[in-house]
Parts: sequence; structure tokens; C-alpha cells
Amino acid sequence: MGVVPCLILSATLLLISVCLQMAGADQSRVAVFSDLHSRITVAIPYLVTASIAYMIAIQLHLPRLPVLFLNVAYLICVDQLMEQFNGAARMLFLLSALLIPIWATRGLAILHAQSWCQLTRTEGAGSQVRDTLNFIIPGMLVAAAVILVMLGVILVLPDPKWINYYLFLDAANEPYEVGLTYSILNSLLWFFGVHGYHALLPVLEGLNQALMLNHTTVMAGGSGLEYPMNTSFLGAFVFIGGSGATLSLALALLVTTRVKALRVLALASLPFAFMNVNELLLFGLPIIFNPRLLIPFMLVPAANVLLGLTVIQAGWVQAPFMDVPFNSPIVLNAYLATGGDSAAVLLQFANLAVGMLLYRPFVRGLETRFEEGQGAVMRSIETLFSRRFEEAQYQSQDPVTDGLRERQSKIQLQRDLGELGDYEFLLEYQPQVDPVTGQVTGVEALVRAESSDGRLLSPAQFLPQLERGGVIKTLDLWVAEEACRQADEWADQGYTFPVSINISAEGLSSPEVIDTLTNLLTECHGRVAVEITEDSLSASPETVRHHIERIRELDVQVHIDDFGTGFSALGYLSQYPIDVIKVDRSFVNALETDKGSKVFNGILSFAEALELGVIVEGVETEQQLAYVLNTDRVSVQGWLYSRSLRAEQIPAFVDQHAERALPAAASA
Repeated sequence: MGVVPCLILSATLLLISVCLQMAGADQSRVAVFSDLHSRITVAIPYLVTASIAYMIAIQLHLPRLPVLFLNVAYLICVDQLMEQFNGAARMLFLLSALLIPIWATRGLAILHAQSWCQLTRTEGAGSQVRDTLNFIIPGMLVAAAVILVMLGVILVLPDPKWINYYLFLDAANEPYEVGLTYSILNSLLWFFGVHGYHALLPVLEGLNQALMLNHTTVMAGGSGLEYPMNTSFLGAFVFIGGSGATLSLALALLVTTRVKALRVLALASLPFAFMNVNELLLFGLPIIFNPRLLIPFMLVPAANVLLGLTVIQAGWVQAPFMDVPFNSPIVLNAYLATGGDSAAVLLQFANLAVGMLLYRPFVRGLETRFEEGQGAVMRSIETLFSRRFEEAQYQSQDPVTDGLRERQSKIQLQRDLGELGDYEFLLEYQPQVDPVTGQVTGVEALVRAESSDGRLLSPAQFLPQLERGGVIKTLDLWVAEEACRQADEWADQGYTFPVSINISAEGLSSPEVIDTLTNLLTECHGRVAVEITEDSLSASPETVRHHIERIRELDVQVHIDDFGTGFSALGYLSQYPIDVIKVDRSFVNALETDKGSKVFNGILSFAEALELGVIVEGVETEQQLAYVLNTDRVSVQGWLYSRSLRAEQIPAFVDQHAERALPAAASA
């Protein structure tokens, strides 16, 4: 229970960052609160272990501090063990944070009572010193037991990726199937005492990506209907009050039953249910292993999926596109998730009403049992908070799961790239094509990591970890050196198109990196362009402006990548010397809407007025290309023309498009 304030503080910080983002605040201010949230999150599992160990030490009359520190040390050992083994073990880290203090503390108590485990019985050293010394042998023995047990568990666990092979779910094209499958599986798992959120984590990863795509599409002027089934939809409209949408159950208890124990339980659960926490009902009624409530526990979330998706796809409610913490208050979470759509609150109330009607017939079956034994309810309430506060956190910003997910991502990178002999970095190049002439106008260098068996890792799988590890600047310089070498090689073969490279915010702010980079670019004679993101421009404005000017003095072009996804995109063009903007793919995805096409045309008109070059990213269909063809001075980079290619494939691609361009030029 002592960890709850930390969880609320973490969620509040994340909620503030979401509100600031909606208000259009500066990105650096938004990042302050999100970073604070992340830092608290990392410590949560250890605080949980310490809290449980402390409470059990009190119950068993053991010295608090030695027991607390030993249990934290055990969890650190488990964390290190999980880094060496399969992915399923990593998903057990949070469960280990709960179980280790429960069993290890009892083991310490048994061993501490044995005379052969005590190093001293003298009173001369003082009770605190004596107690500390007498925990050395029990502490080492329990540590050995914890390590042996975890090794045995880890070695027999399957990899969690199996779920991806059996749940071929497509959130974009099958939103109803995805929502119904997830809600029913989650309820079934919880009914048998299995934490549904962690068991279905691979599915949530895809739904979280759907939310991110929805956000960029709506920001670009689209409707967001492409991905209505996402994590924010689940949190705001499906699991209202927690797993099984149990806020509806609490309200049904209040309006239906006259049994005092049930009404007390319902009233006690309401404050937590409004924050999407429902342990009181899960373990107080209980719902787990209670066949009387299995049907509505599965039926209500499924009904919420059907009603919510139907209303959203009818256009009556904005599809959720904002990432809101799961334990945000009811009503506020629906309002924020939809970007301030009041109709979303009405939809949430409608789902609550439907849930109450579905739960109400089953409430009658609980009354006889509670009239026979009300004492069990109060005992359940008293022991409830020995359980974790993280029940069914369905958003990617769950205070506990964010730390777990960050650890999983870090360990995944270590496992995939840990042996330098197994992976090596390489560059692939995606062509940029003039849609009118068909000629290649340039290529973008994209970094990849390839294993010895030919398996590729995309930047999304390793760049965030390299940034946190402090080696991203080294990668920046390696990319620049390799791109310059390749550009020179192509120039010797007669191909003189520019090669653009991406420079990170850390690299662009570093004088040492810029010194080395300018030396490399000088040798390339303008054949390499530099791409930077909007985030890089907000880091250290004066330093960044000076470094951009140094680069442009070499006749090297500077591009803004993913233009339009930040909060001050247009302002940057007046503050910094920029040559080309790369229009983010989210604007292309929104072209089919009237608002989206107007935003897109406005960006192109603005660029034309400032005499800026334009590269449009993410063009994948002929219909999207038709919009681009209406504008001059534009190049296209997208799968419609080509995916990224190896260096040796580029000359043939350029020649092929040059041959196509010749007849077009002759006919013109």
C-alpha cells in the first residue's frame, strides 16, 4: 500500500505531460514531466519488494532493515538472471517483485531462528549489530535458493512470442475481432487468477503502435478512423473501472442489492474504480474463481467493444488518439483520449449504463452467499492491499509496466546485439524520385543491424537504447563516414545524386561531433546532405543554429525530417537556415480527407513561398501520388517507388528510372 502514492505521483506527472501536449506547450516542457514519470517508474518494482518485505518483517517480528535490503538484493539478482535467458523470463520480473518478499522473508525467519545460523549471541555489540550479523548466513542461503529456483523456472519457460503466432490480429482491418478477442481473453485469464495484462503484452504492443499512428494521422488533419482499436480505446471505453468494466458492477450493486456487506464493498470500491483500479471487487467479492460472475465479467467488456466501435465508426465520437495514463479518472480519460470530444464522455456513460444492465441479473446470485457470511468480505478488504496496485494497466504509460517494458526493450537489445560478432551495422538507401520526370533526385541513408544469419533489426529496435546508452553520437559519425565513402564511390561511377544522413539531437548539440562531421563533409564536396529532426532544433537553440550554419558554409544542404509532427514546425523555418523540408507520412495518410488535403497543400504553399525544397515521405499508392503531382519542386520517398536498397542495388535502380525518364522528356 505504501507504493500507491508513488504510482499516483508517476501517473499524475504523465497526465500533466499529456495535458501540456494537448495545450500546445513547448516540447521541452512536456519532456520534463514525461522524463520524471519514467525515472519514478524504473524504481517501482524495487519499492514494491521493499514495501512487502517490510510489512511481513513486522508480522514475523524480524529486524526491518536487514530483511528489506536482502529482499531488494534478491530482486537485483533475479533481474540480472533474466537478462541472460529467454523473453518469457523477463515478463516474470514484476511477479518476482511480488513473490520474492513473501517467500524469501519467511525463509529468512525460519533460518534466523536456527542456532547454527547465528554468528553471535552476545549482547555486547548491541542488538542492531547482532541482528545484522545473524542475517548473514540466512541471507546467503535464501539467496542461493532464490537463484536456483529462478534458474529452474527460466530454463523451462517458452518464449512469449508464441502469442503473436496464434493471434493474427490486425487492429486496422479487424477492429471488432481484435477488441472482442482481447477483452474475452483478458477476462478469462483474470478469472483463473492470471494477470491478463502481462499475459497479453505482445498484443498490447501492436495496439500501442496503432495509437501512435492514430495520433500522427489526426495531428496531420486526418480523422483517426484508421486505427480506432488501440490502447486508449480499451482504457477509456472498454475496461471502465478495471478488468471486466467493474465500475458498472459496483454501480449495479449499489442500485440493486440491499445486503449491507455488498453495499459497503461497492461503496469502498468506487473511489478506486474511478481510477481504474478494481482489486476490491476482484478479491473482495471475489470475481476470481467465482462462476456466478464469469459470464458478465466477459460479456460487459465485449459489449463495450461493440458499442464503442460502432459509435466511433459512425462518426459520432472522435476515435481516441491521445496517450492517456490508465489510472486517469473516469470521464477525464475519455475526454483527453479523444482530444477534448465531449461526446466521448457520453459514450462512456452509455457503456456504464449497458454494463449495469448486464451485471444486474447476476448480482442477485451474490446476495444469498453474502448474507450467510459477511465476515469473509471484511477479511478480504483487510488483506487486499498485500496485492499489487498494477491491476490491468491497459495503457503503455502504466507506472509499473513502463518500467518493465523499458527493461524488456533494453534486455532485448543486449540479447540481439550483445555479441559483436553476431551483428554488424550497415547502411541501406531509400531512393527519392521526382514524380514528374521519374529521375532519382537523391537517397536517404538508413542504418540497419544485421546478424550473421541475415536477420535485420530496424532502427526502432535499437536506436532508443543506443541513445540511452550514450553511444548515439558515435553511431552518427560512423553513418556520416560510411555515407561519404559510398557517395564518393558512386561519384566515381558517374552517379552524383546527394546522399542524406540523419544526425541525432545529441550529435547536433556536440561541438566535438560537429568538428569531426564538418571534416568528413568537406571531403564529400556537397554530395552528402544532413537531416535533423524538429526535436533537435529545440535542444540548445543557439548552439544548434551555429552548428547548422557551419554545415551550410560547406555547401551542404540541411533538411528537417518528419516536418510538421512537432509543435513549432513553422517557427523553426524562420529561426534556422533550412534548405529542404521532409513532409511526414502522417500528412500523406490524411490526404483522403478534405481537412488533410488542405493542411498538406498549405505546407507545400508555405515551402514554395520560402523557396524550400520538399520531399514527401510515405507515398505508397497511386492515389497519394496524384496529390503530389499537382505541385512543383517536390521529390517523393516511399514504397510506391522502392523500399530501402543495398548500396550495390542503387546504380541499377537509378539507371532504370533514367531510361523511363528519357521518353517522358522527349514527349514533353
